[in-house]
Amino acid sequence: MRRPPLLLPLALASWACAVPNPAYEACQANPAACAPLERCDGEDQDLDGQVDEGLDAPCAVALPGYFKGDVGFGRALAAVPDLDGDGFEEVLVSSAPAPAALNGEGAQAGAVFLLRSQSSEQRWAQSRPNAFGAQLAAVDLNGDGAVELVASMPLGDDESAAGLFVLSVGGELVSRVRAEDPSGRAGFGRALGVGRAPTGEVALLTSEPSWEPPDGSAPGAGRVLGFTFAQDLTPQLAFSYAGQAGQRLGERLVGVPDVDGDGVEDIMTTAWAQRAGGAGGAGGEGGEERQVWVLSSATGRGLRRFSAPEQTFGTLGDALAVAPLGGAGEGGGGAALVFSAPRALSPEGEERGRLFVLTPDGESLGGAARPDEFGGSLLPLRAGGRDLLAVGARGRIYLLNDRLELAASLALDGDEVPTLAAAGRPDPDGRTRLWVGLPALGRLYTLEVR
Repeated sequence: MRRPPLLLPLALASWACAVPNPAYEACQANPAACAPLERCDGEDQDLDGQVDEGLDAPCAVALPGYFKGDVGFGRALAAVPDLDGDGFEEVLVSSAPAPAALNGEGAQAGAVFLLRSQSSEQRWAQSRPNAFGAQLAAVDLNGDGAVELVASMPLGDDESAAGLFVLSVGGELVSRVRAEDPSGRAGFGRALGVGRAPTGEVALLTSEPSWEPPDGSAPGAGRVLGFTFAQDLTPQLAFSYAGQAGQRLGERLVGVPDVDGDGVEDIMTTAWAQRAGGAGGAGGEGGEERQVWVLSSATGRGLRRFSAPEQTFGTLGDALAVAPLGGAGEGGGGAALVFSAPRALSPEGEERGRLFVLTPDGESLGGAARPDEFGGSLLPLRAGGRDLLAVGARGRIYLLNDRLELAASLALDGDEVPTLAAAGRPDPDGRTRLWVGLPALGRLYTLEVR
């Protein structure tokens, strides 16, 4: 059983707003000319009872303290609606092995914790074998208004088959989706998302990137799957779409709005393919590259296929998201497709992370590039009436505004790409909570974004 996390003193750099408040800077230059104004530091400079209000740029401040667990704590995160009526959402956290450990036998056990974000208390924790908690989700699966918590266990053994565990908010096991291959060799549950079935019902999306048909005719094809749930939470396979030999379909996935106009939400995922022009591809053997695909949820047909113009060392699509960015949200709340390549080689030979933002039709809305595996994690959030995108890199988080401009950045302890989750609703004070996991250090930080 894993130790419960402990709340320890904060050891984290403070946020720096990338765009200063001009009025505040003017007052700093001539203090006698005006009263003190707010700056992005979590303090009430003007003593009006409001903290960091009226700033020209988004502001985020780390709360004192952090949760501490074993190495692997913070591997996956999911925001959970407020359960105790204090107005603050809770957070589901796992302690699980690194993804690289999932391709071998004997992976360590995993644990899942439900934490109260405001009081810093643990509601419950449970541990299971075989990398339990590798992926997490919180979603109302049967439409009854109550959220369920989902944890994947991508490996299996003689006593416990690989699959998805569906838990109540109280931690009780209420449903389970078992992998066809109980050993988990096909990678069942390596990715987890939420979308819609052709019937319009909520679908829990997952994948088996190493799946192949029983006759062995298409080794390494991979497939994506969608499950719906009855009122009693009995799972039902809604669709299963397979790739071709060697495509490893589904290493990453996320549900996206309807792309082909059939009224059904679709799926953005990853697949491997031969790079145009033969050898010298984006990081795979024999000129292979990983691409980002959009599949029809209704038919499995490929609707869009995106390749990077530069070498990406197999990292294209490492993080996927849907967000109103780059003008996609103007005049109607449209959503852009967002994906990253944390390692991309520029024509000048410089390696940096790339962010790609496109319309569902494939038109570019812009992008961003920074060093240190920029784009290793992505999270859309809304704070202070603004649409933002949190972008993880090694040792740092960036906040981009809806025009893809840098709004703020934060240096983190260590040198890993953080995992991210954000509350779906503001706190009672109007701030949005952003949780940051550093599994190599076994830490979970809480930030407030204003």
